[in-house]
Order: sequence, then structure tokens, then C-alpha cells
Amino acid sequence: MEISGTAGKPSPYFQINPVAGIDWRLHLPEISIRKISADEELKEALPDSIRAAVTHLDPRGPLDLDVALDLKQYQAPDPTVTASFQVDATLKDNRLNAGITLDRATGHVNLINGTWDGQIMSAEGYADLDSVQVWDLPLTQLEGPFSIVGNRITAGKPPVGSPQPYSKSNPFAEREVVATLYDGKVSLNAEAVIDRGNSQKTKYDAEVNLRDAKLELWAREKGSRERLRGPVNGRLTFHGEGPSPLGVEGVGYVDITQAQLYELPVLIKVFALPNFRSPDDKAFKYAYADFRIRQGQFDFTKIQLVGDTISLVGRGNVGFAGEQDRRVHFDFYTDARNRVPIIEPIIQRVASRWVWVRVDGTIDNHKAVMQARVPILDDVLKGLMKGLDNGQLQNPPNAPSAGAPLGARR
Repeated sequence: MEISGTAGKPSPYFQINPVAGIDWRLHLPEISIRKISADEELKEALPDSIRAAVTHLDPRGPLDLDVALDLKQYQAPDPTVTASFQVDATLKDNRLNAGITLDRATGHVNLINGTWDGQIMSAEGYADLDSVQVWDLPLTQLEGPFSIVGNRITAGKPPVGSPQPYSKSNPFAEREVVATLYDGKVSLNAEAVIDRGNSQKTKYDAEVNLRDAKLELWAREKGSRERLRGPVNGRLTFHGEGPSPLGVEGVGYVDITQAQLYELPVLIKVFALPNFRSPDDKAFKYAYADFRIRQGQFDFTKIQLVGDTISLVGRGNVGFAGEQDRRVHFDFYTDARNRVPIIEPIIQRVASRWVWVRVDGTIDNHKAVMQARVPILDDVLKGLMKGLDNGQLQNPPNAPSAGAPLGARR
């Protein structure tokens, strides 16, 4: 650690009774700390104000810190130490919490206008990262504001009705957190109320928007053998309480336009059915799905896949937690009329020009079975089928309100 007081730089100083009502003041305008790890021993040694900031950010791995710190102790009845501070943290493959968990972060995180009144720590800041992983997604050029007020952490724009947590000195004030993902853009607004005494009571609320991410880059990164290509757009709003993924609830949609979707994993089993085998190209040129998140599942309420040879509508679910983890269940319906000539003979068997295929199993092991009779369909699926008949594509829903109060975007 280096405390600088060289010529031409602001000088540190310590004063006894600098003004009435203050016992002492310590002013350290430039503190340089290199390769330090924020372990429990260090946290215990820090002043309360800095300890609170470090505890909230919870950094993992060695850090380079440049700190400006001003400490004061006010007099009786109870001597109270207060602080104001600024921190510039240089990260290299670090992990920290800035409203969301950031892994393998490389770049800078700045805390500005930090204060400690003896009980509550408040600070605002911004992230300017070259690269980082969020929810196992590789983001680059991530930048945006965040704030910490007591146990409440905000990233991006605050919810509607909440006070503006950013000052004019924050270069990213009133902006979302934005980053590049698979050559597209992703934005985030999030808020969390942390209960450090009982993590089950921690609450969070977030909205994520995705624009023009390249599906082929995702497939290549995951080592997928399927032929997948096209720009992905979507939106997800979710909220929850506690650390369990079973506590997450939300809604969202995803659509892929100008697509070339040759071998969507679940549909490979559908097209493996003898009646669906055809020399024609199985590429879908448009895909749309909207979904809910609840009880550890993505519940797809509308699915539309449109191609020149064959189109499908349907619904289903994919589990990601609890008893439903990795389980899949889908019902797909296709108009057999003159689209795939080889399946036309089965029309007489199902007494309908619509064919029903059910997919069941797990993500790694599922099977598709053609059903003998198309069930009575609700208005949602009837509307999707009618849309296919009329050549209409399903449009994304209206944008949800960005910035409703915590838990209100439901």
C-alpha cells in the first residue's frame, strides 16, 4: 500500500479538533493498494465505511485499488466516525456483486460519492468492463451505473417511483447497463434488497432486453453440431426471493427473424419420425416463443416456427430446477396440407389436416410420438394455426414497463 504526499499531489493530513464538534479528521486523498484480496481478515481491519462497501461488492480475487478517503469523528454524546470516499478498482478475472453477480470481470469499477454516517453506507458508481461473464454468458464492453444505499443495490435505471440514485458526476447516469453479446446488444435494469442475516429474504427484480444477437455464435461456443443461424431478439422480466432458482418468476419472449434453423435440438426427434422424412429442406426461417418462468420451469405458452416446407405451432415446458430440472414436454401441431407430400397419407388417419406430435423426456433423452387424434384446442393455439393459414407471423408483445417498483413487474 502507498499513501502519496509527494510534491504536486494532494497532501494527506491529520487534524485534532479541526472545527467545533469534531474530535479529529484524517484526510487521505491518494491511497494506492496493489494485488490485495478482500478476505475476512482484511474486512475486519477496514474502517466501517470501507468495510460496508467491500461487503456489498463482495469482490473475489486480487484487486488493484486507488482510494480517496476522508474520516471524521464527531463528539459526544456518542463518538461517531463518518466517512466520504471514492474507489477505483482495477479488475482482472475477478468476481463481484454490482446488483448482479459478475464473473471473470476485467476492467474498472468505480465508486463515487461514497458516504458512511456511522450506520448506513451509500455510494453510487459505474462499471466499465472490457469483458465479464453474467449467467454464464460472455459479455464484452459492459458499461453502466449502479448504486448502493444501505442494503438496496440498483443497476441501471431505478424502478418507477424510486428516487434518482445518480449524480451528474456519474458518466452513465440515467442509463441502462449495456453490453455486447454474440455481436448483439443486451441491456439490464435490476434491483436487489439484500438481507445479509437471512438470504432467504433477499428480494430481486430485473428486466433484460436482447437485440440482434447472432445465434450461430452461441451455437459455435456451445460446441453445437446443429445448423443454427439468425439474429435473436427478446425480453425477460423476472423477480424472486431467496437464492433458490425455484423462487424465480417472470415472463418473456424470444424471436428469430431471417433465420436458418435447420436442426433445432428438440425438433430433430420430430423430423426423425418416418412420416416426416422428406428430401426437402427443413429450415425454419422464423421462430417465435413467449414464456413464463415459474416453479422451476420455462413454460412456453406460444411457439411458432415457420418454414417454406413445413411450419409448426405449439406449447410446452423445459425444467431448470427442482423436480422438473432438465425435463422437457412439448406438443407441436403442423398443417399437413400439401406442405410435406410424404405425410399427406396420414391425414385420413387423424381425420384432420392438422397433425399432432408430442415430445417427452429430458433435455438429453427425449422422444417424439405422433398422436392419433388432435385434441380440442384452446383459443391461443387456434389463433396461431389461423395465423399460419393466413401467412401471419406472431409479433412480440408490447414492451413491459421498465422500472415498476420492486416486485411489481409481474
